[in-house]
Amino acid sequence: MGFIRGLLVVVISVLLFLSILSMTLFGVLSSSLSYENVKENSASLIKDSLEDGFNLSRAVGNVIPLMQKYCKNNSVSDYVFSSEGYTFDIPCETVLQGKDKIIEEGLSDLVYKTYYKQYDCSFIECLKKSPFDEVESTFVEILVSERAYDYWNNKFYFFLGAVFILSLGLFLFVEKKSNSFILLGGMLVISSLIFIKIDSALSFFSNKIFLNLAKVFFSESFSISVRILISGIAMFIFGLILKIFKIGFKLQNFISKLKKSENKFVPKQEFKKQIQKRSQFRKSKKSK
Repeated sequence: MGFIRGLLVVVISVLLFLSILSMTLFGVLSSSLSYENVKENSASLIKDSLEDGFNLSRAVGNVIPLMQKYCKNNSVSDYVFSSEGYTFDIPCETVLQGKDKIIEEGLSDLVYKTYYKQYDCSFIECLKKSPFDEVESTFVEILVSERAYDYWNNKFYFFLGAVFILSLGLFLFVEKKSNSFILLGGMLVISSLIFIKIDSALSFFSNKIFLNLAKVFFSESFSISVRILISGIAMFIFGLILKIFKIGFKLQNFISKLKKSENKFVPKQEFKKQIQKRSQFRKSKKSK
C-alpha cells in the first residue's frame, strides 16, 4: 500500500508541475492579450505587419489638407478616409493637433479594428489558413485579436482547474499533509522563475515582426510571475508553519502524557498509605 501511495504521489506531482507551467504560460498570454495591453504594446507590430506597400504616414499626408478643411467646419465630428483597403476614423479634435497625432490616432483605430475583427473560423483554424509570412498581415492580426485572447483565457482556466484538482489529490495521498503545501509552493516558485526573466530571452530573435509579436505576447510575464512567486512563497511558508506546529503539538502531547503519568502515580502512593493506616487501625481495635 505504501508503494502504491508513493507512486501516486510521484505521478500527481509531475502532472501538477506540468499543469502549473501551462497555467502560468496561458495566464501570461491571456493577460498580455487583453485589449488594453494590446493597444499599449502592439501599435508598432500592427504598423510593421501591414501589407507591403502601405504607408500610413504617406496615406495621411495625401489627405491631410482635406481633413483640416473638413474639420474647421465640423470640429465635433470624425473624418473617415480609406486607403488601400484600410478605413480610419479620426476625430476632428485630433486632426487639428497635427500630422503626428493623426498617425497616432490612426494606429490606435487600426489596433481596435484588428483586435475586434470577426472571423468565420476558430483560432486554430484561422492560423492554419494563414501561414506566417513577413508580408502576410492576417496571421499577425489573428494572434493579437480578441479571438486569441478568448482561446488562451479558456486554456488558462482549464489548467487552473487541473492545478486545483491535482493539488487536492496531492494533499489526500501524501503521508505528511504539510509536505503537500511545501511541494505546491516550491512548484509555483520554480514556474514563476522560468517566466519572470523571459523578456531578456526575446532579444535573441532577429525577425522584427516576430520580436514585436513576442513582446506583445509576454508583456505581462513579469507581473503574472511575481504574483505566482508570492503565492508560492506564501504556500511554502504555510507548509513550514504546519510542520512546526505539528512538532509543537507532539511535544505538547508528550509533556501532557508525562504529567498525567505523574498525577496517576501520586494517588497510588496515597492509596497504599491509606490501606496501611486502615489495617493498623483494625489491628489496634482487635488488641483492645
